[in-house]
Amino acid sequence: NPSGAGAGTTKQTIPQTNSFAVGEVIRHDGTVWVLANNTSESQAEALGVIESRTGTTITVVFSGLIDTSER
Repeated sequence: NPSGAGAGTTKQTIPQTNSFAVGEVIRHDGTVWVLANNTSESQAEALGVIESRTGTTITVVFSGLIDTSER
């Protein structure tokens, strides 16, 4: 369940076993989270930005402020 945190920020912690880095922009391809890119309209449909990563979980910000101070 997404949880809000200050200034209307919506974020969610997601179990993930990939190499996403803080600050990267991601999208969901219908099965898994993947990096968004500008090679086609469908691949550019960004949904969030990686705010933090801990082991096998990532915190994704869907709207609002992104705090990368723990980077």
